[in-house]
Amino acid sequence: MKKISAFLSKAIGFIYVFFLYHSRKNAKVSNGKILIIVSGHLGNLLMDVHALYDLKNYYLSKNKQVYILTSSNIWKLMNRCFDFSDTIFATDQFPYDKKKILHLSKYRKMLKSLPDSAYEVIVANLTSGYTADFLMASLKANEKWGVFPDSGRSDWRTYFRRAYTNKIMVDKDLHETQQLKLLLKQIGGIDHVVRITPIPPKEDIRFDGKYITLALDSMSKERRWPVENFVSFAEYVLAHTDYDVYLTGTKLDKNDDEKLTALRSNARVKDYIGKTTMDEWIEMLRYSSFHLSVDSGSIHFAASVGTPCVCLSGVWDGTRCMPYVLDAENEGTCNPVCVYREDHLKATAGCYGCRMSHGFYGVGNDACMKDIKAGQPCHCLSKISADRAAAAFESIMR
Repeated sequence: MKKISAFLSKAIGFIYVFFLYHSRKNAKVSNGKILIIVSGHLGNLLMDVHALYDLKNYYLSKNKQVYILTSSNIWKLMNRCFDFSDTIFATDQFPYDKKKILHLSKYRKMLKSLPDSAYEVIVANLTSGYTADFLMASLKANEKWGVFPDSGRSDWRTYFRRAYTNKIMVDKDLHETQQLKLLLKQIGGIDHVVRITPIPPKEDIRFDGKYITLALDSMSKERRWPVENFVSFAEYVLAHTDYDVYLTGTKLDKNDDEKLTALRSNARVKDYIGKTTMDEWIEMLRYSSFHLSVDSGSIHFAASVGTPCVCLSGVWDGTRCMPYVLDAENEGTCNPVCVYREDHLKATAGCYGCRMSHGFYGVGNDACMKDIKAGQPCHCLSKISADRAAAAFESIMR
């Protein structure tokens, strides 16, 4: 029933935007307004926010009004990292849904709440989801900018990419930050320097003690490291070091939660899963001596608060998110170390560059996709042993 509901929501949304797109008149817009669409998760925002800051400054220097269209949580983090007070938060009705279901009523409400339906320029930071593409088709603009990894993918979900007037095609393995650097260069010759963006501390929040943090969650279960591997790694740390272990992340399912029962009984283990605010979680990472997680948002946060961290990396998306491709170092930050299974390279892993297909990872590996559909993690993560993570931990802490 959930799959049918999700399909219908996207199909109805597609039809609605299709008629908006083809009924729109192409008169030239000269209202001095620029719209920047900031989509993606909080981890994407940390990679993109410095480029977005340079982009808005460029348009402000041209005496334009800059509107930022994003979710309230992302807007809050943007302003914690940089000063965006000279821009306008377009609306608090941004239709973000982590399950990638388009609620038509929410989408229409967001369109109606925008300050205008026409802009001189619209720029999207990410074009990997349908939100930016649907907005590009729904709104009028003289120029519509976006970067597109050349993956060869073409179906109904990419239909509205024809709405972009300026499409920049790049190799699918080009890092997200380098994609935005190229976008800024082509928009206005902006010389953006890619760095890890530091997150300023909250002085009223502090965590004491000598501890490491483990983030057990990810946006999708198939991109989670098996919980039993986290348990083995934690037991290694407790047995060989004097560090305590703090468990972080969002709520796990019942089966995974039960696997932590014995570990939680250890007095040196503190369970913060689903028990902190966003600000508390960020500061917990800041005061941690080491952080371990999969290629997900917590790695980007750990890097931005300067905590040494290991990123357990699969073979999806090439190198779009990890490891970082930096132009310069930034004080107060830390470049994560990636740990893969031994055969992660193109020459040995037939499923290198795995992407979503019909809602599942595992493209190119039938056995992997079968396990994913049964609720198991990707093979590329399952085959990273706790011993490999422990060896990386020892290397970093030395």
